[in-house]
Amino acid sequence: MVETGQPMHAQDLSKLKKQEIVIRKARKGEKMVTLLGENVELDDGNFVLTQNDVPTVLGGIVGGQSTGIEKTTTDIVLDAGNYNQVAIRKASRRLKIQNETVLRYDKFLHPDLTELAIHRATKLILDLAGGIYYSNIDWYPNPQTHKKYILRMERLEKLSGMHFVKDAVKEILVRLGYVVLNEDENFIEVKIPYFRTDIEVEDDIVADILRINNYINIPSAMMDTTPPPEITPEIYKFEEKIRHILVSLGAHEHITDPLLNFDPKNEDQIILENSQSEEKNALRINIADTLNQVIDVYQKNKIKEIKIFEIGKTYFKHNFLEQREIQAIVQFESLKDTADQTKKLLRGLLKELGINNYSVAKTDKGLEISAGYKNLGFITHNGFRLLTENLMKIASTSSRAATQNPNTLYEDVSVVIPVTQTVGELYNTVYYFDSAITELDVNTEKLSDQKKNVIFRIYYNENSFGPVKQKLIEKLKTFPDLEMRS
Repeated sequence: MVETGQPMHAQDLSKLKKQEIVIRKARKGEKMVTLLGENVELDDGNFVLTQNDVPTVLGGIVGGQSTGIEKTTTDIVLDAGNYNQVAIRKASRRLKIQNETVLRYDKFLHPDLTELAIHRATKLILDLAGGIYYSNIDWYPNPQTHKKYILRMERLEKLSGMHFVKDAVKEILVRLGYVVLNEDENFIEVKIPYFRTDIEVEDDIVADILRINNYINIPSAMMDTTPPPEITPEIYKFEEKIRHILVSLGAHEHITDPLLNFDPKNEDQIILENSQSEEKNALRINIADTLNQVIDVYQKNKIKEIKIFEIGKTYFKHNFLEQREIQAIVQFESLKDTADQTKKLLRGLLKELGINNYSVAKTDKGLEISAGYKNLGFITHNGFRLLTENLMKIASTSSRAATQNPNTLYEDVSVVIPVTQTVGELYNTVYYFDSAITELDVNTEKLSDQKKNVIFRIYYNENSFGPVKQKLIEKLKTFPDLEMRS
């Protein structure tokens, strides 16, 4: 098998109760013990070699223990077959058997390999152990003919851009195992070697010739036509821009597998009909479900400051929706640091995208961020989930100069409000109060069961912020149940 690539089975002739081997489909419920001692239950999708109507070999997958070779074996029977790769793949997956035989039959093997393998194995056994052999039985009712193709010299020269001498081309083909059947000055007809299952069209033969002739010999030339128009979808360009922004802000990108284990509680989750495994039998409806696994890897490596993101898709059963999203997850040692870094990452992304007029409101699904009439996504204390296509519709090019370096200062304003009151309206009031305010940080601190302290850190570019701050305080005092602290 290692030498030729053709799997084979050997059975102990002395263990056969009858001098026969019957090939048939398995019956549902039949059982067999493999060479490794595993008990497998068969069905009519399995192909078996039987002895006295008892399965001894699971065709194309594994041999059986009942007729297996031992140290005392003196007489053996060899069998090699050619199987449908789709049938072998399905049967091996169903029985959960993976071995070298299955890996080879998963691909297409040419039927001619069986005869070659039988003869080669027989010769090696006779050379190494001695003995005698009997004629093989070959059941091959519909032999597969070798493929034949015509290689046109015109086609070879058109693809390579260079002139070839026909005799040199013939020499390369013969060295590679091709058989020349017919030729004239314009073409060469060849028979494809049985082991070259990758040859499907004339251009595959051209590729063989160019490879042996050395690709470096292919001449290069300047294009004499205009470059093709840009056809990259705008959404791809926008996603690439987001990648650069988040990476520049200190986050690391990860790409995770969108497949996960089905959750019966999620009615909108799509279940795969032909999944790879039970652990990956459904599509995600939230990127965080798969991205959180990366957090575990960071923690195992004792990384305490984590900022990661993924730009990908989520999938929903309703209307079979595929939604492009950005998911960021932040984790630092303290909850305060985690929340602060999350806000900085989100604010930095929106600022670079030119999205300055946005609002945050508490909804049944959590803190929702929106701009105008468009929902941009949701925020948590340790990350955010944004809708890429909605972001692209309202994003604008930043007008800031690359060399701009304003002298940014900050002032703190502290207020006390009821615990049940949300901060969203206050945030918008402060942030949009004056054009001098460039950034805004918010921190909350619980004072009692009824009250909480909200600290607004206001960043501004003006040298004198005093008059603006005083007007802002007067504006905040108009809110009911609000007490000023500074």
